[in-house]
Amino acid sequence: MRIFLSLMVAMLGLNSANAQTAEQKGYAIMQRQAQVDEGWQSELSQGQMVLYTSGGTVQRSFSAERLEQGAGNLSKFTFHGPADVKGTVLLSHSKTEPTPDMQWLFLPSIQRVKRIASGNRKGSFMGSEFSFEDLTGYELNDSKYKWVADQACPGAAQSKCYVVEAYPLNRDSAYSKRVIWVDQQYFRPFQIDYYNRGGQFMKRLNYAGYAVFLQRFWRPGRLTMQNAQTGKRTDMVWSGYRLQSGIAASQFEPQRLGR
Repeated sequence: MRIFLSLMVAMLGLNSANAQTAEQKGYAIMQRQAQVDEGWQSELSQGQMVLYTSGGTVQRSFSAERLEQGAGNLSKFTFHGPADVKGTVLLSHSKTEPTPDMQWLFLPSIQRVKRIASGNRKGSFMGSEFSFEDLTGYELNDSKYKWVADQACPGAAQSKCYVVEAYPLNRDSAYSKRVIWVDQQYFRPFQIDYYNRGGQFMKRLNYAGYAVFLQRFWRPGRLTMQNAQTGKRTDMVWSGYRLQSGIAASQFEPQRLGR
């Protein structure tokens, strides 16, 4: 009943679209998406990162922790294998503009915690097609929005999606815009196209294998990032989601990395 009521409120807010500008409608859609996903509190999961390159594939195992915060979520990726990346940790504190996001990388080979400068977040994370910026996450007010169309959802022609353009406010962002497909029933992202600062199509992220947890929170089983310029691809395959798992905020303190 709770998810039904949340979605009804979301749809009622969007039914006044004729009185909205494209910018207002775009913001309303992304606002509803954020509201529908509120309340998971904390999250644990496991995954595999698979890099597809001209030389073959590379697989890495990791665990992920997230903590829901009103002023920006916290997340931590810990790699468990293979040996050359075991123990590597990426810690992210997401903030809302104009406050910059913060990220730290623990490198076990040198037992050092490295702060990722805002201007370096556009770089590749662990040689993958995901950047440090992609793995921080985006807060609602980090971007300006514009609704551009209602279309069939990519890979799910029976479902209808809103198509929204997001323009990052952070000048250090690698992107001039992201084009986001959000399904109209549950407000889940289906696809995101990324455009570089020169306005060129750069890469595409697809979501697949959704499952619902606690009767209201949708999580994907697979994320696929395809680089349109190089043809390289990275999959992140997720499993073992546990929401409202009771993680302590102290687990996301940078001084605890490597301990």
